[in-house]
Amino acid sequence: MTDTAENVVGFHAPVPDLRGRVRRKREVLQLWFDNGIPHDKLDSLPSSLNQARKWSDAELGLHPIGSPNNFTTRHLDVGDDVQAIATLIAAIHEKLKRPGRKKNRDSHQPKVTAKEVEQTLSALVSQWHVAREDARRHKVRADLAEKHRDLARDELRSAQVELAELRRRLSSGLKLVR
Repeated sequence: MTDTAENVVGFHAPVPDLRGRVRRKREVLQLWFDNGIPHDKLDSLPSSLNQARKWSDAELGLHPIGSPNNFTTRHLDVGDDVQAIATLIAAIHEKLKRPGRKKNRDSHQPKVTAKEVEQTLSALVSQWHVAREDARRHKVRADLAEKHRDLARDELRSAQVELAELRRRLSSGLKLVR
């Protein structure tokens, strides 16, 4: 037996970077589309991009992607691969449908399309970013106002001390000199 890293007890291969993890998911789905899905892997086939993002299978070399923001069709680095994954998932599921089965049109038609959901999600994310930026600006303004208030209090205390000193001098009969 050779003493390679794979044979060392307790060795764990490093987790690939984002691009590597996404490309591996695409490669596996492409293989399954071309050659069919192994029976023992039918249950692990993702049915959505979110499931594909979380998909993990050490035997296949698949690792989850933590942030949903890193697994979108609009991502600069991996967006094309994510789009291909979405297409492959849909195509594989289409292949898996059994022919001749009667479909109840009402039960299989989604009330909301995936595109509408993605557009709504995109709009909500955009609104969240705007709200977060507004909250940050308001916090900065509040912090500045608090600093100005503290400075004004310090000046008022100083003026009150000076005024008290001047009143004391007046009451003791000292002349004020300007």
